[in-house]
Amino acid sequence: MNIAESDLSNFATIESELSAKLGKPVSAVCAKLEYEMLEMDEEDRVMFLEDYGVDPHTGPTLNKLIKLAFDTVGLMYYFTTGVKETRAWTIPL
Repeated sequence: MNIAESDLSNFATIESELSAKLGKPVSAVCAKLEYEMLEMDEEDRVMFLEDYGVDPHTGPTLNKLIKLAFDTVGLMYYFTTGVKETRAWTIPL
């Protein structure tokens, strides 16, 4: 679910309440922040999230949403690399 910047401090409560109501896993994302972070490198992203009081490892981020989606449907990435290319394959767990 997309949440407002003002809800970032309460994202865990929002996720757990909605998850309990739906009986399914729920992940919050602030699309506005994700958009602002598109061009940032990892170090700047971490500082940016910390400025909002969000832990970049457990907070409501797009990466967390993607991981939850993959876990929910039982998929994972498998990487192969060679001389010409590196590929990420989506495979069942």
